[in-house]
Amino acid sequence: MNATLMRRLPDSEWEEDPEWAAEIRAWNEYVARITELHDSGDVQAAVDLRNGRERWLENRRQELLAAGEVR
Repeated sequence: MNATLMRRLPDSEWEEDPEWAAEIRAWNEYVARITELHDSGDVQAAVDLRNGRERWLENRRQELLAAGEVR
């Protein structure tokens, strides 16, 4: 599904919210990566990724925003 995430401004207008979209997409990619690592049996890599979750999510969110890949 393609959707544009929007936020309401104080004057009741709407605008796109790419930061929220990047946060959601980064989280979805993180969950997919953790699942992939568990399914492949690479438990240590999954643990390492979980331990660095906040850093990974923030880095990926910034990459998505910089590349303009979210809307």
